[in-house]
Amino acid sequence: MKPDVAECKEPSLSYALSIAAVIGTRAVNAILAIIGYVAQPTDESQRQGPAHAAAQAMCHLGRFATAAADNLIAPHEEGESRAAADAMMELLAPFSSQGSAA
Repeated sequence: MKPDVAECKEPSLSYALSIAAVIGTRAVNAILAIIGYVAQPTDESQRQGPAHAAAQAMCHLGRFATAAADNLIAPHEEGESRAAADAMMELLAPFSSQGSAA
């Protein structure tokens, strides 16, 4: 017995996108992986990735390490070393266990 052609038609794009929104990123990526693609919400694509955060944190770590090289942060080095430490923490917080709890 042949299937009814009306039952086999493809869903409209708006219907397919509605389904994708409901099933979520993980399920959509499982489907798209078949053809070598991935999906991510627009707000996530605006965020810098871990490689960028690591590179920026290393720049700040270099500033901190220069100030701490003599095992003492002198009073004239406090401002820059504190700013470097704060910047590293801000960059890496989203990847820490505390950042994921927020």
